[in-house]
Amino acid sequence: MSHGDTCKKYPVLGARVDAFDLELAAMIRRGLQKLGKSIPQSPQECKTRKLSDEEIRQRREYVATVREARRKKQAPPRPPWEKFDPDLDRIIREGRAAQARTTPPVFEEME
Repeated sequence: MSHGDTCKKYPVLGARVDAFDLELAAMIRRGLQKLGKSIPQSPQECKTRKLSDEEIRQRREYVATVREARRKKQAPPRPPWEKFDPDLDRIIREGRAAQARTTPPVFEEME
């Protein structure tokens, strides 16, 4: 027995849920109840934020600049709503440099 998109009791979008999966979930719930722990609730419905007219205009302009850059085979610019943080950039660069020093090279030169 398996459930899919047409199951009214266990609707799943684009995935397949077998009876084993449902039994496993029931066993986990019973185990959590015996331990006195709370049962995780299903995620709440996502509430989307309505964009202002200015934000919509700004994003449409960005899409046009990205299309133009791709047409010219150039790297697309950073979106204007993403701010550059120099401290974060420094931390990332230092972390990558430290990882490069500690990671052994895959190919070593041999004489």
